[in-house]
Amino acid sequence: MDDSAGSALGDFEERSPHMSNIPVVAEYTKCKVGPDEALYLVRKGLLISRCPEFFGLGLEGEFSEAQTNILILPEEDPGVFELFIHWIHQDAIPPLVALDESNTMEDCALAKEATYYGLYYLAEKWSIKALKNRVMDCIRAYHADTDARIHPSLIDLCFQRTLAGSLLRHYVVEAVAFVIKSPKGYEYLEQLHEQITSIDFLFDLLEKLSRLIDMGSFDNPNLRADCDFHEETQGGQCCAVTNYFQGDKRLKGHFHKLFVIDKDLEDD
Repeated sequence: MDDSAGSALGDFEERSPHMSNIPVVAEYTKCKVGPDEALYLVRKGLLISRCPEFFGLGLEGEFSEAQTNILILPEEDPGVFELFIHWIHQDAIPPLVALDESNTMEDCALAKEATYYGLYYLAEKWSIKALKNRVMDCIRAYHADTDARIHPSLIDLCFQRTLAGSLLRHYVVEAVAFVIKSPKGYEYLEQLHEQITSIDFLFDLLEKLSRLIDMGSFDNPNLRADCDFHEETQGGQCCAVTNYFQGDKRLKGHFHKLFVIDKDLEDD
């Protein structure tokens, strides 16, 4: 294998320009992600075992992907796919971390949170309940730690990309309702009124507020039991465990550690 290809496997940030000539062997699958086809080399067995309903059909069935070991995923976001690769190797994802409150940092924080929402949409589309639960824990932990409000753009995106009954929708409505009833709720309500376009969200929010007013209870959804926002996994069990890295245990972006380069690849 040439040096540029080896460098690409060693450094997660160097993808398509350096990986295009990497040979495909049975144990690995080339994943071309996004409109620019960012290229990732991932162990085939991991993809199938972690997401059998999607990758099992594609890589073990009669489709051409099973013969070529190449998957083309033009609709997926590379940043979201990197978090997915993180999860299939570690069974966990890094936490959302609060950033400084300058305008630039606020935009960065919003973009990062949107990536985690994107990971939830991907898990929902690929029917990965365990991953949805882990993403939900990360989002709730972030809001519990920062008291950050859910941005209107994320609310609209959530209701565009999820179906009725989605637990992410349920969480978003509960979190917004809780903030609205806080002392600074009027300011947030004005922001929602000016920016929200989703009629489904507004109906769900009004229904939730009416129900909570009748109950006289507005508890913080970020501090409730994890299982309240978890999907049941196999066997009807909730995976209410620590689902995100904390403090010094975070991988801090070193995704290259997740790739194990097979000796056969190195010898090519």
